[in-house]
Amino acid sequence: MCLVLIAMKQHVRWPLIVAANRDEYFERPAAAAQWWSDHPHVLAGRDLQAGGTWFGVARDGRFAAVTNLRGAATAVERASSRGSLVSEYLIGDAPPAEQARQVTAGRARCNPFNFVCGDRDELWLASSALAEPLRCDAGMHAVGNAQPGDVWPKIRRGRMALGALNAGSDDGMTAQLLALLSDTTVPPDEELPAGTRDMELERKLAPIFVRAGDYGTRASTVLLVGADGTARFSERRFDAGGTVAGTSFEEFRVEQAA
Repeated sequence: MCLVLIAMKQHVRWPLIVAANRDEYFERPAAAAQWWSDHPHVLAGRDLQAGGTWFGVARDGRFAAVTNLRGAATAVERASSRGSLVSEYLIGDAPPAEQARQVTAGRARCNPFNFVCGDRDELWLASSALAEPLRCDAGMHAVGNAQPGDVWPKIRRGRMALGALNAGSDDGMTAQLLALLSDTTVPPDEELPAGTRDMELERKLAPIFVRAGDYGTRASTVLLVGADGTARFSERRFDAGGTVAGTSFEEFRVEQAA
C-alpha cells in the first residue's frame, strides 16, 4: 500500500518535491538508501530479494518510483520484479517520456503496477492498467495502489496535505514532508474502497502510514530538487512497531547532461 506524492513546479525553491512511503512485509530483505557500488550515479534503497528498488534518484536528477496495483489481474508467479522498472530507468539514460513508453509497451512482463518517472521538467505515469503513458502537468500528484483515476482516502489526504505545506527552511520542508508521511489517520469506513470483504484489514491499510503487524510502512523518503541544481534526499526507516530504525541523508548537485 505504497504512496508517492509529487509537487511538480509548485515551489519556487524546489521545482520537484517527492515524498514517498514504501509499504512491504518486514521479512523481505532490503538495503538502506545509499549510492550503489555497481552503479555509483544511483541513490536508492535496494530490494535484496529481487534486486530492484521502489524509489530512487540518479545524479542527473531523474527519479522513479513504483507501486503495486490492487484489484487488477491475478499475479503471475514468474513475472519480472516491479522494482526492476525503477532500477532500469535509473541505471540507464533514457528521458522520462521514452522510459514511460518503454514501460507501457512491456507492461505484461510485470505483475500489476503503477510507475512514475520524471525530472525537474517532466513527470510521466505508466501503469499496467493503461494502454498509453500519461504526461502529468505541473501540480500536485499522488500515486498509490489504486487504478489510475481512482481517488482513495490516502491519495486525497496526501495530495491536500502536500498542497498545504508552508515554504520554510530546507530542513523545515523535509521535516514537514516526513510528518505528512507519518500520518496514521484512519478514514471513515464509508470512504474505504468499495466491495472489500475484510474491513479490519482495510482500516489498517487506509492511513498514509501503515501499521499492520508483519506488514507496514518500512521507509519514508523525501526528495527535493532545486532550481539551482541542489538535491536533498532523506530516508527514514521503521521497524514493525513503527519506531524509527535508521536514517539516511544525502545532498548533491544535479549533473547536467552533456
